[in-house]
Amino acid sequence: VACQSCVLIWHVEPTSLATSLAWDPSGRILLSASPVDTSLMAWDVPMETCVPLRRLGGGGVSLIRWSPDGSKVFSATPSQLFRVWETKQWTCEVWTKCTSRCKAACWSPDGRTLLFATESEPIIYSLTFSTSIDDTSTVIGGSQSAVVSVSLAEMDLSTEDGNIVRVGGLVQSMVMDRHGERLAVTLHDDKEHVLPYVALFRTRINPMLEITPCGLIQGESGEYPLHVSFQPSFDKGALLSIIWSSGVVRYVPLYFIPSEEIQNIQHRHVAPPSLNGQILSPIPSH
Repeated sequence: VACQSCVLIWHVEPTSLATSLAWDPSGRILLSASPVDTSLMAWDVPMETCVPLRRLGGGGVSLIRWSPDGSKVFSATPSQLFRVWETKQWTCEVWTKCTSRCKAACWSPDGRTLLFATESEPIIYSLTFSTSIDDTSTVIGGSQSAVVSVSLAEMDLSTEDGNIVRVGGLVQSMVMDRHGERLAVTLHDDKEHVLPYVALFRTRINPMLEITPCGLIQGESGEYPLHVSFQPSFDKGALLSIIWSSGVVRYVPLYFIPSEEIQNIQHRHVAPPSLNGQILSPIPSH
């Protein structure tokens, strides 16, 4: 397991199949999950202790996502059920009316918005959550029903050179940058073949969620994306890292001024430079 300053080697039982891991933002607690185990395992790394978090219903745990602010944890099951936990007393709320199991999910930076997608629909849904009044209160307060935020149904687009490109499909994975202003999504078709590009969206999380298409990032011929993530400390917008099926890692800088900085600039009556939304060429990896 890769940590901030070291690599940990875990010894597990041969029959224990852990398919999802998630660190809390402080790096103190590691969650592990298995679709054949109904317990969500919380490992206190410094104390070398483990506490099982168990709730009946839905089977095991197939996917976990810790919110960037550390206040909530999303856990999906192999069934149509998923849970959202608060991390003070580790209580949870349950949603049971998905059309199929949740395949992918990500949080907004403030932990107030959850985006998720199921394995059977080309749709990204959103749920909104309450925030804690203070550090001692435990609030989940999720909306009762999910809202359709993006349709990813297949459609044909014509390129500048006259070719026809079919875009859209089912969500494979997705991740949002630390400003909450860019969303990267990988897709697959109904035969589980990963599509050869990363779909990029502009997002706004305040005062309400807005998601609009931004573009497609495509690799070399024959490549398809295996993993995407945003660097947490890029100070000129967002830096997207993509691992392609060829084994190549490429970095795509997305230059923009975060909305919070624009508001601060406007507050000081200084006109901001017009860099919002500009995408430059990828930085070659070495």
